[in-house]
Amino acid sequence: MALLAVITGAAQGIGAGIAEVLASHGLTVALVDIQRDKLLDVRNKIIENGGDAAIHVANMTNIDSVKALGNEIVLDHGIPDILVNNAGVLYFQDFLEGDSASWVHMINTNILGYLHTMSVFLPMMKKAGHGHIVNIGSSNSREPAAGMAVYSGTKAFWLGTTPALRKELRGTGIKITQVEPGAVRTEGVLKLMEDPSFEEIHEKFYPKSKDTLDKAMNRDKMGAKDIGEVVWDAIKTVDRVYQQDVYVGNKE
Repeated sequence: MALLAVITGAAQGIGAGIAEVLASHGLTVALVDIQRDKLLDVRNKIIENGGDAAIHVANMTNIDSVKALGNEIVLDHGIPDILVNNAGVLYFQDFLEGDSASWVHMINTNILGYLHTMSVFLPMMKKAGHGHIVNIGSSNSREPAAGMAVYSGTKAFWLGTTPALRKELRGTGIKITQVEPGAVRTEGVLKLMEDPSFEEIHEKFYPKSKDTLDKAMNRDKMGAKDIGEVVWDAIKTVDRVYQQDVYVGNKE
């Protein structure tokens, strides 16, 4: 029987890339997001390429929605072998502008969203005696950037929580891998860079560097499927090997 992977934020970007890679290696992928139409596009692409995928619409910031998702996953597929926490949001901003709504959005999605899914699926995995959680973080957790103060903080949260959870889960058969990618070329990032406010804020914090950034993002940066291959490497390894923290950078 194929392994089952639940992937959040799977409607686009890194989540979709991870789903496509895992499906290409024979896993059944349960695609989770709030964007049904985009989920359907990803599922159809996977199926056209010979993979097995299903969609599940849920809001990671709402614990009741995530609990309902857990019941739905078990009824439709069984207990997942792998949970990839990927759903996240990023605002590029000047902190002094005081956009508290965006701060709440990032905290609810990047922190509470992951906590919600783990609170639902970890007990199932513990009862089954095995499981693998992959949390997609960011290099901003260790190398915070101007314009990303709150975002960097939400990613740094996992530098403490993930190692603590590993200690709590000793002997349960469950692994938690933290993947920390650098800049990844996705439609979400490119759309962010097209926002008129991005150039203004970027120039404030990084004078005269926008042209260099544009060229790098369009030519040199990693793509979503590159992160998918990193996740695959972490979960395919033999059971006695435990990839705990994986830092992924762009080739110089």
